[in-house]
Amino acid sequence: MDVGPLIGGCLTAPGEGGLHVFQVRGEDVPRLLGDVFRPTGHSSSSLQYGRLVDADRLVDEVVVVCDGASRVEISTHGGEGTRAAVVALLGRHGVRLVDPEALVSLVGDGATLRREARAGMARARTTEALLFHASATSSYLSELRSLRDGLASGGDVEAARRRLE
Repeated sequence: MDVGPLIGGCLTAPGEGGLHVFQVRGEDVPRLLGDVFRPTGHSSSSLQYGRLVDADRLVDEVVVVCDGASRVEISTHGGEGTRAAVVALLGRHGVRLVDPEALVSLVGDGATLRREARAGMARARTTEALLFHASATSSYLSELRSLRDGLASGGDVEAARRRLE
């Protein structure tokens, strides 16, 4: 998917939540990370802990998840001050900022559940809601698809309910 140089936004709802999740897509993601992210050494193959910086000023300590070379998610602390600082930083570094629904629509792979989960993250007002929607985008997605497909083909509603519980 070609989304141009950089497009991004905040996937989580505004407010005083515990964290914000920003997503940026585009061919210039490696350059952006080189400009604004300083890893501190704690990392796995796709997940890194570090500092989001504006020149020599610390913006926030963050967790960065890279999904290939053209998509990154940056998890920051919550609060409107942090959100505003990160939005301003991304904008100054060439990210075309869009609302969460526009960003989610870029998925383009037909994965309705994944798009709905991402959109749910943008509306989440509690940690529990955010974690629910975040989990639906990753490890639980295949289970949810299986339940949906089973019900669509006439499966037992009570059995599906027990699996969900």
